[in-house]
Amino acid sequence: MKLSGNKGCLYRFTEKVPDKFRLEHLFLLSKSFLLILDKKRILFWREMNNVKGYYRKFIFLLTMVLFFAGCSQTSGTAGMNSADSTREAAAEKVKKPSPMTLSVEAVADPSVAAEDITDPYMEINKYALEIHRPDRDLYNMLFRAADDMKKSVDISAFNLSFKEKVDTAECLLSEAGCRFFYLKNYKISKDGKTATLIYTGNMDENKRNKEIFYSRLSHLLNNVAPKNYTDMQKFLAVYEYLCETSNYSHDIKDPATFSPYSILVKGEGICGGYANLMAYTMNRLNVRTEYVCNEPHAWNIIMLDGKWYNTDVTWGAGSAGSMYNYVNFVLMNDKQRLESLENNGTSTKGIILGYPRDNPTKPPACTDESFSGYCSIFDDYAMDIEHSKVYLQSDKGIECMNLDCTGRSTIAAAMKTIQMAYFNGILYFINADDNLLYSMIPGEKPELIDGKMLPSYIKLSGTELVYGVDPSGADSKFINLLPVDLDKIGEEDIVSLSGTDIPRTCSFSFNIKFSSEVGTSQNWNESVYLVDSKGNTIPLHFELSADGGILSVRPEQCISDNDEVSLIIKKDIISVDGAELASPYRMDVKIR
Repeated sequence: MKLSGNKGCLYRFTEKVPDKFRLEHLFLLSKSFLLILDKKRILFWREMNNVKGYYRKFIFLLTMVLFFAGCSQTSGTAGMNSADSTREAAAEKVKKPSPMTLSVEAVADPSVAAEDITDPYMEINKYALEIHRPDRDLYNMLFRAADDMKKSVDISAFNLSFKEKVDTAECLLSEAGCRFFYLKNYKISKDGKTATLIYTGNMDENKRNKEIFYSRLSHLLNNVAPKNYTDMQKFLAVYEYLCETSNYSHDIKDPATFSPYSILVKGEGICGGYANLMAYTMNRLNVRTEYVCNEPHAWNIIMLDGKWYNTDVTWGAGSAGSMYNYVNFVLMNDKQRLESLENNGTSTKGIILGYPRDNPTKPPACTDESFSGYCSIFDDYAMDIEHSKVYLQSDKGIECMNLDCTGRSTIAAAMKTIQMAYFNGILYFINADDNLLYSMIPGEKPELIDGKMLPSYIKLSGTELVYGVDPSGADSKFINLLPVDLDKIGEEDIVSLSGTDIPRTCSFSFNIKFSSEVGTSQNWNESVYLVDSKGNTIPLHFELSADGGILSVRPEQCISDNDEVSLIIKKDIISVDGAELASPYRMDVKIR
C-alpha cells in the first residue's frame, strides 16, 4: 500500500513537469527505480519490518526522484524561457511601427523679373547682339530705366557716338518683344545726351500686368516642365501648355500681340510672339531652340537627341477641346514643314534663322523622320506627359504610343472617338457611335459617364473635365476629377503647420520631408492636395527623392491670381515598413 501510494505521488509530481521531461527522463528514472527494487527486493521486504530502514530507503529514493526532476525541470524551464523569448522577439518584430511625422517647406523659385537680373546684357538675344552690337553699360542703364518705367534717362556720361547710342537703344527695343511689352519706342536727343522712353497704356495698369507676366513666366519655366522631365517631356509640356492656355489673334495692329506678354497675360498672340516665347523658354530649360521665320510666318526649330525638328506652336494654339485639336505640327522635318505651309497657303520662300528678322542666316536642315507618327494625328489625341504616353484615334480604334512614337499598340479595338482628354490615369472621350461621354482606364472596359447630353467637345480645365454642346461654353457641364472633402478629413484632427508668404512674381514648390522612407507605389494624387480659397483643387506634379524621404510638389497651373492656397496632406500615406501618418496636415501659403 505504501509503495503504491509512493508511486502515485511520483506520477502526481511528474504531471507538473514539462512534457520534454516526462518523455525523455521519466523512462530512465523509472527504469533505475525498478532496477533498484529488483536487486534489493529481498532486503526491501525484510526492512519493511524495520520502520527506520523503510523510511531511510523511501527518503533515498524520493531524493533521487526530486534530484533528477529538479535538473530536468531547470532544463525544461530554460527551454520554455528560450521559446518564450523567441516568440516575444517575433511578436516585437511584427509590432506596428510608430506613426510617421513630417515637415513641410514652401520654396520660392529664383525670380525671373527684370529687377532681379544681375547683368541684363547677358540676356540679349544672340542675333540682336550680332546685329546691333550695343554698349554693355549703356544697355544695362536703359534696361533698368525701362523696368522702372522712367521716361527720361541722362546718357551724357557715355563716350559713344550718336549711332552707337541709337544702336544700343534699338537693341533694347528689340528685347521689348519679350519683357518690356509696354515699351513702344525711344528717342535719342540730337545732342546725344538724353534718351526718352515712350510707353503704351496706363502706367499703373502696366505695373500690375508686369507682375502677372513675371509670375506666369516663372510658372512656365519651373512648374510646367519640372527639372526631372526629359527634353522630350519638357518640350511637349510647354507646347501643350501654350496651346491650351492661349489662342491665335488676328489683331496684328496691336503691338502687344507680338510679345510673349500677350500670350501669357492676355491669352492671345501671333506667330512672332509664340516663336519668341518658345525660344526663350526652351533655351532656359536647356533644350536648344531657335527662332525661324519668313516674311508671313514665324516658328521654331528644336534640337532633340542631337537632331533638328520644325515645330509650330502658333498652329496648335487654341485648338484644345475643338475639332481642330491638331498635333501634326509638333515635330516636322523640312519636307513636312514645307508641305504644311503650302497646304495652308503660306509662302515657303526666304526662310531664315534668328530674331530679329533681318538676320540672313539659313536654319540647319531638319531631315529626321523619327516623329512622323505625330504628322498623322489630326484631331483626336490626349497626352500623358508624366508617363510619356500619347493616346490617339486610328482606324484600328484607340491606340497608345510612347512620346517618341515607338511602342504603338491598340488598347480599345474598333472604338471610335470624337475627342479625348487624359487625367490621373483615366482617359475621357466622346464615343462616335452614340455621342455620349465615357471614361476608361487604359486596357479596361469603358464606362458611361453621362447618358443624357450629346457633347460636341471635352477639355480639361485644371482638375475639372468640361464638356458641352455649344462651343461657346453656354451649356457647359463640369466634373471635378480630383475632389477633396475637407469634412471627411476631420478638421479637428488636422495638424496646422506654420504658414509662409511667397512673392506673387515667383513660382514655388513644396518639400515634404517624412520621418520614414515612403514607397513609390503611393498614389499621391489621392493623398496630397493643393486647394485655393474657394475649395478648388489644383493639379500637381510629384517627385519623390531617391531615398524615399522627401516629396517635391509643384502646381501644374499658375496660382498667382490667388491670395492664398492650402496644402492638404491626408493620413493615408504609408511608409515602406507599414507605418501610417500620425495625422492629416495642412499648410497655408499667402501670395503677396
